[in-house]
Amino acid sequence: MREKREFVRHVLNYMQDQNFILDWQSAGEANRHDYTVTMPSGRTSVIELKGCLDGNNTNIFERPPQANEFVIWSVCTNPGADPRHNAWSGIHTRLSAEIIARQQRVDGLIIWDMVCGTIGPMPEDRAGAGTAHHDYRPLRIAAAVSLCVSRYRADRAE
Repeated sequence: MREKREFVRHVLNYMQDQNFILDWQSAGEANRHDYTVTMPSGRTSVIELKGCLDGNNTNIFERPPQANEFVIWSVCTNPGADPRHNAWSGIHTRLSAEIIARQQRVDGLIIWDMVCGTIGPMPEDRAGAGTAHHDYRPLRIAAAVSLCVSRYRADRAE
């Protein structure tokens, strides 16, 4: 998990340097969530960091009372994982079931998968233009795998 936390630290520092967020801090070991982010509007976003979404720990989350927005962020670094299966399994058989059963509100889901389901360069970068990447000091990652955002609400579930 150390490498995942290091990755998230670089991304959050980049977001702060670019003024997308005001500040962020690690929530520490005493909390269920991992990060608290102060947005430019003053709102508080809370992030729960996960590994690949097809794992059992996907079901373990609790929206803290101070969260204006609650985001689950999956950082999947397993080179043998199937990104499509992880996303489908995590959303349809794990997260949605917990959200509905426990009446939990999750405002966002970010999925970052290191393999992106491809063998070579990202589809947007096959020409070698290099435009499909973001630099998060000192990391350079493919933009196409950076996010998959959805909004789920237990009160809208049927």
